[in-house]
This record gives sequence, C-alpha cells and structure tokens, in this order.
Amino acid sequence: MSRTTQEIADEVIHTLLNAEPDIVIHRYDAHSSNSIYLKFDYGVANSLRISDHTGKQHLNYMFNINNNIKRQHTEYHNFTMYFYTFDQVQELCDHIVKRRNSKVTRSNGKYINIMREYEHKSTNEKGFWNKAVKIIKRG
Repeated sequence: MSRTTQEIADEVIHTLLNAEPDIVIHRYDAHSSNSIYLKFDYGVANSLRISDHTGKQHLNYMFNINNNIKRQHTEYHNFTMYFYTFDQVQELCDHIVKRRNSKVTRSNGKYINIMREYEHKSTNEKGFWNKAVKIIKRG
C-alpha cells in the first residue's frame, strides 16, 4: 500500500516531537500539489520537503523525502541536500535530530536566542511563514 505525503508528515512530526519535545515545527501544506514543508526551530534546524514529485529547481531544502529519488545526497552551493524515501522516516528523523543537537551544542547556550532572532525575522515574511501552522508538543 502506498503511503501519502500527509501520512509521512504526520509520522515525521510525531517522531520528532517524541525525540525532541522542545522542538518547534512549522508545517505548510501546498495547495497546488501534495507537497508538505516543515521548518524546525524557525528554520534554525533546517527544513524538510515531503513530496511525491520533483520539486522546483530554485527551491532547495536540506532534507527531502520522496519515493522518486535517485540519490542519497547532493551538494548545492554551500550545503548538502539529503534525500530519503518514504520507508526511511526513522533514518530521516534521526538525521534531523542529530543535526539539531549539533547546532544546539555549537551555539554555546545561545540556541534559544538564535531561534528568537529567526522568529522575529520571519514574523512579517510572506509565503511560508504567514501560511504555516506552528506545532509544539503539548503536556
């Protein structure tokens, strides 16, 4: 049975919130396709594109999950883009958590302040930020 992008997004969110209860996730479901976009900690911990088709050339996400991929990673300007299939949700989530924890450690106690700066910067931006839903773990 083929899984939908909605099911994958729900699984990723559930897995990440259980692994990192203080992570802040923003979710945007595209209206013109089945793509779903997640940003972690206001983008400080990067972003994820969940899709069932090839993306636009000018949009590049560090993490990508799509069943039509042909590679595991590719270099794009100054960063690496990582690709996973729908059956690799746990591996994807482990990678996101590992990179996030590395950034928290490297920030020398300033991670929350960096998140607040990103939050402030994104407050009035059009596109993703004014359409996305903020998801945080409850209780």
